[in-house]
Formats: sequence, structure tokens, C-alpha cells
Amino acid sequence: METSIALEIPGTFNARVTATDSAGAPWLIRSAALDGVTEAGARRLQELGVTTVIDLREPLERQAPDALGAGHPGRPAIRTQRVPLYQLPDGPPATGSLREVYRFLLTERRDRLALAVRSISEAPGVALVHCAVGKDRTGLVTALTRLAAGDELPEILEDYELSGAQMPAAHHDRVRAALNSQGLDEETLAASLAPHTQSPSDALADVLQELIIEHGSVEDYLRSRGLPEAALESLRQKETGR
Repeated sequence: METSIALEIPGTFNARVTATDSAGAPWLIRSAALDGVTEAGARRLQELGVTTVIDLREPLERQAPDALGAGHPGRPAIRTQRVPLYQLPDGPPATGSLREVYRFLLTERRDRLALAVRSISEAPGVALVHCAVGKDRTGLVTALTRLAAGDELPEILEDYELSGAQMPAAHHDRVRAALNSQGLDEETLAASLAPHTQSPSDALADVLQELIIEHGSVEDYLRSRGLPEAALESLRQKETGR
């Protein structure tokens, strides 16, 4: 179902419901990193029914220990499952187009993507998935999850494209400073800046279409990396609310 309900969660940004069941109840939320989430933000997550957080970042990206697990009276604690996707010695790639980054993940990190989707399927309540800014790794995992659950691609792409406008000025400044430190010329700098700050739907659409041509369906792609049929059925049930 089409959702994309913007959320205010103190201490993070780019947060929204990205999938609901047939009754309109959320089952999948996406956001930027939760390291800075306040106590009020943690309460908000629990009010939303979040029981499981899937953190897609590399260890070196994490700035603070998980502070979401204590819980509040009458609500379950939030469990964090870490599924780093890139697994590169220097952390996330600093350069390269979005298509190149997504193709790398889809071809070289298939097991990690399948594990992330499985983690969402096993959440007893609402799952929240995030990376650093909630744009690329989060966008790819939520797209695979929603397609496997039965959502339509145009709605998924529409949701994906929202992230570019949610990037705060501080993020643009950090990316530019990091790229400037590499001594890039202006043309290369501009080309390298775009993947970190924009979310054009055609980039995701292209790689998903390639995946479907090669594997037949997203479900078959995930099955090929060990995602059990029970996980796919769980996603379909979350989507229908059964």
C-alpha cells in the first residue's frame, strides 16, 4: 500500500512509515541513524510499535551504544540487529554512482541483503531499518522487502525519492568536506557529491529491473540467498494484516 507517512522522531531525521497493512497499520519504518535519539524519541518509537531495529551500518560508523533497549512500562524493549552491508575495509564507498553502489550490494552482498530482509520478516511488531542517513542502503533494503511483500514498484520508487529532500544541510557540509580532503577536481567533486545527497528514482529502478531480468523476481533473488519461504509468507502477512 502507498504510505510514506512522515514521522517526527527526536534525535534523527528522514523518518517515515514506508509500509502499512490493509488496515493502515504500519509494519515497516525507515529513518536515518538512531545514535542521537533522545528519550522522547525512544518513547515515540515504542508508541509506534517498533520492536526491532535493523542497523545496516558498518561498525566504524556507529557513534554511540544502542540506547533503545531499556523499554518503558507496558511496552516491549526494542531489539537492535546489526547487519552491516558493505563490509569494506575503509567503510562505505566515498565515490561511485548510485547505480554502481547498488549493483555492488546486489551482486556482492546478496547474503547480507537477504539477512536484512529476513530480520524485518521476523520482527514481532513494527520493524525500523536505518543506515547513516536512511537513503541508499535503507532504500535498497526497504525496496526489496516491500517488493517481496507484494507492494507495487511505482509506490516504492516514490517513497525512495523522498529521501533526497530530507538530507540536512549539515550532511551536505560533511560530505563536501570529506570529498574536498581527497583533492578532487570540481567536476569529479560534483559527480561524487550527488550520490551522497540525492535519491533519483531512476537509479533504483534501473538496478531492480536488471535484478528481475536476471533472477525472474525479487522473491527468487532472495530465495537464492537462503531466504526461507516462511520469511516471504511473513512479509505477505504483514502487508495484508492477517
